[in-house]
Amino acid sequence: MENLDRNTCPEAKQYPNRVVQFGGGNFLRGFADWMIQCMNDRMDFNAGVSIIQSSASRASDQLNRQQGLYHLVTSTVENNLPVQNIERIDCINGCINPQADMGAFLHLAEDAGVQLVISNTTEAGIVLDTGDFSRPGSPASFPARLALFLHHRYRHFAGAGDRGLAIICCEMIEDAAGQLFNMVCRFSREWQYEPEFIAWLEQNNAFCSSLVDRIVPGFPKANAEAIQNRIGFADQMLVEANDYYLWVIEAPEWVRTLFPAPQAGLNLIYTDRLAPFRERKVKVLNGAHTATVALSMLAGLATVQQSVEHPLVGPFLKKIIYDEICPTIDLPENELRAYADSILERFASPAIRHEWPSIALNSLSKWSVRIVPTLLDYRQEFGRLPQLVVFSLAALAVMYRGNYRGAAIVLNDNPQQLQLMSEAWSGFDGSDSDISNEAASRVAEAIVGIVLPEATGATVTTELVPACAQQIKAILDEGVEEALSAVMG
Repeated sequence: MENLDRNTCPEAKQYPNRVVQFGGGNFLRGFADWMIQCMNDRMDFNAGVSIIQSSASRASDQLNRQQGLYHLVTSTVENNLPVQNIERIDCINGCINPQADMGAFLHLAEDAGVQLVISNTTEAGIVLDTGDFSRPGSPASFPARLALFLHHRYRHFAGAGDRGLAIICCEMIEDAAGQLFNMVCRFSREWQYEPEFIAWLEQNNAFCSSLVDRIVPGFPKANAEAIQNRIGFADQMLVEANDYYLWVIEAPEWVRTLFPAPQAGLNLIYTDRLAPFRERKVKVLNGAHTATVALSMLAGLATVQQSVEHPLVGPFLKKIIYDEICPTIDLPENELRAYADSILERFASPAIRHEWPSIALNSLSKWSVRIVPTLLDYRQEFGRLPQLVVFSLAALAVMYRGNYRGAAIVLNDNPQQLQLMSEAWSGFDGSDSDISNEAASRVAEAIVGIVLPEATGATVTTELVPACAQQIKAILDEGVEEALSAVMG
């Protein structure tokens, strides 16, 4: 079987660069890049995508070896049987690693055809890395690299107003675009860029927050061989996605004209007010995932579907959505319940194998963004902590020990936060039972300090630490399922 690339698949089209994409993971390839492909196919959008890597990546190297080509496998269920639709994606022109080739990165900024930037660097990506203040020519963080990219473009085109870009943020952060704009301005001041550049940024570019909704499990390991036999190529960059998708973008009129996805029949909504869409999706869909990931992994469950079907974790998932998350959202109850029902149907779908280890990436920052708002809103509304949310945090703390009942757990998160959790667990003797109250409290203090915003009131912290410590001790002393059973009542 031949490897997939543009030599073995000469019918694949090549498009001029129009989109610069920060992040080349499974999600954007199964979501935004697929949409761009649909626009190319349906309305001659004629857009190629250049991916900017955050660091050296085997996946990006493989995508370059395949010269940007891969297949998207869209899964659904018909007559209770999984059905797959396979599409070749050829809109990606390649991946650039600024660490290895800053020249290629900046050369892309000089391309007059580039009009759009899309980013998905996860919740951990839009952060102010002050270390980049001293690295103006080779920054490492996404906001700093974007500042460098935009300034180079500004200089190259002599500040031309028609060379500004639309920047669409897919990160699940409240006001992601506003935060990103402020960070770009901060780096511009630190690096002593001319004031006219900041004026150009504000007047001729659009920083747009968005809400993204699609379940994209990634590489379909279980049936990759059958899919490759069907397409006739060895494609190591296959990506699987659920058939449902939604993209909501808060953007000015000129961006809507620039990226006319609705005209291609795509489920993309432009709005002047993203907040209601965001709160519902982040709290229910993303929040349910993040609240359940640690519990599921400690229970030895591999996929979301297995968790839905589990006799304890399944009811936990439903109860935390209906009893603790939905009551904190200011939308009609019937509308919320219908949305929650649809989410649980998607979680239970046999057409998708969504694995918990892939969901677990950056769980600490995800918990802070996706679950803490529910925690605080529930506490304010009902005068008490939501007990299942507390249990979720305790399970997360135990997961961040890095092993449970003799099984190692691979953690992929912010190195400084991983170090804090490692230090917190260092006072524990390493057994899986009989953790002291003091040791459990140290771990609880560490994880609460990581996930709660600094501005959180002392009352919440004072209540949350002992409640979390109690559940950490229960999970280790009794086992995660026994502890969960007690909490569920």
